[in-house]
Amino acid sequence: QALGSTQRGVPNMTGHRIKSWPLSPSPKDLKASRKTISKWSLLQWLEPEIAFGETFWPEVFSALTMLFPALHGYYMAPDIAADASFPQGVWALLYATLFHCPVSMAYHLANAAFNGMSGYDVFNTPFRTADLVAIHLCCIAFGWAESHGDISYTIFLIVINVGCILSLLHTLALGRRGGRHENY
Repeated sequence: QALGSTQRGVPNMTGHRIKSWPLSPSPKDLKASRKTISKWSLLQWLEPEIAFGETFWPEVFSALTMLFPALHGYYMAPDIAADASFPQGVWALLYATLFHCPVSMAYHLANAAFNGMSGYDVFNTPFRTADLVAIHLCCIAFGWAESHGDISYTIFLIVINVGCILSLLHTLALGRRGGRHENY
């Protein structure tokens, strides 16, 4: 692709700076590109995907992928912590995961429910910011747990992740569109 491309799905760039973000395909573009499912297709069970839009089921699946590991961790943590050399770390991993789970589920379910609606942008929503902030807080907790509570490493993680959190909050406060460039 040429520099400065304005095609749908490709950022408009000047040098290394992005001038504008690509638009998501319009519902009209999606309908035009969609293939019909024959009555003989083994993939007929995907028809609700066409009715709800191309992001509904993947976002619901993403939400569910947060739930089951968290519940499994809740069930297994007491046994794992009992045999661990650093049981506090096991509990930190569990609590961080349980904290992140509903936040992430809210983001993905909001995307499933509202994506494609006028005015809803998956990259400019408090749900997205909350999910990424929760991920950065989990990074601190996970790092503390995996380092067995090493204070210097944990302070390093706090500095790095709080900087990322402040950047995310700043972007949201200014109403700027976030993007993959913020997935530090």
